[in-house]
Formats: sequence, structure tokens, C-alpha cells
Amino acid sequence: MPSQLHEALLQLFRNRPALAPELLHEALRLELRRQTVDRELSRLRLLGGTALIGWISSVVVFAVHAGAAPVAARVVMGAGWLLLLAALATAFTAQARVSGRVTDKNQPIDSAAAPLWLLIAGLAVTAISLLL
Repeated sequence: MPSQLHEALLQLFRNRPALAPELLHEALRLELRRQTVDRELSRLRLLGGTALIGWISSVVVFAVHAGAAPVAARVVMGAGWLLLLAALATAFTAQARVSGRVTDKNQPIDSAAAPLWLLIAGLAVTAISLLL
């Protein structure tokens, strides 16, 4: 014997046949949004990890060659470190911003470009400091 809840759901779908496609559409939209947020978070974690590895490796290289490095190389290396740490910080803040927008359908999931460009600039400046 079906329960009252089961009967009420059957009656609801009988009275309103368009309800099932609406519910399925909304469920699919939420799943696609969740997957989009997950991809964006993975991308930002990769950028943050790359910035951290680049900063640590440049610190190690600088520690090994610190005595032989001229002042210009040290200044440029410091600028590269600032850019890499800024890339790390912006990746973390973008992760926090994106993860808060999973269920809010009115907020767009914007792709943060600042961590990527700061990472590229930081790695380039750090590489240039090794050439000085």
C-alpha cells in the first residue's frame, strides 16, 4: 500500500506534467555549476602550488649563489619573489571567492586571471635575475 507522501507526489506530477522536466533541468544546471566551480578551484590550486614551488626553488638557488650574486641580481630576485608570493596570495583569495559561489546562481564564476599573470611575471623576473 503506497504511503500518503507517495500518493501526494504522484498527484502533484499528474496535475502538473511540466514539473518533472523543470526539476531535472534545475538539477542538471546545479551539477554543471558544481563541476565548473570544481574545475576553477583545481586550476587555482595548481597556480598556487606552482607559485609556491617556484618561490621555494628560487630561494634555494639564491641561497646557493648568494655570495656571488651582484646587487642588481638580488634586487631583481626580490622583485620576482614578491610577484610569486602575490600570485600565491591572489590564488588563495580567488579560491575563497569561487568556493563561496557554488550555490548562488546569480553570481558568475569569473575566472581570475591575476594569479596566472603574476605567476608568469614572477617566474620570468626570477629567471632574469639568474642571468644578471
